[in-house]
Amino acid sequence: MLRRGEVDPLATAFSTVGDIGRFRDELSKAVKERDELKVRVRELEAEVEALKAREEVRSKLREALTILSGGQAEQ
Repeated sequence: MLRRGEVDPLATAFSTVGDIGRFRDELSKAVKERDELKVRVRELEAEVEALKAREEVRSKLREALTILSGGQAEQ
């Protein structure tokens, strides 16, 4: 039996184990979310690179059209 004001060490241990379990679950969830975001970032970076390449092609086509039309190409 505990005296007044004393803390039950067994209850404290169980509480701590529960806290650790919840922390581990939250950490696992955060790591999974981070990994999913990393994948999404890579996908978006690939899209950006594709758009840059497409814009570069358009720019070169405009230049070629300008040269072929004697400098009067529409933009």
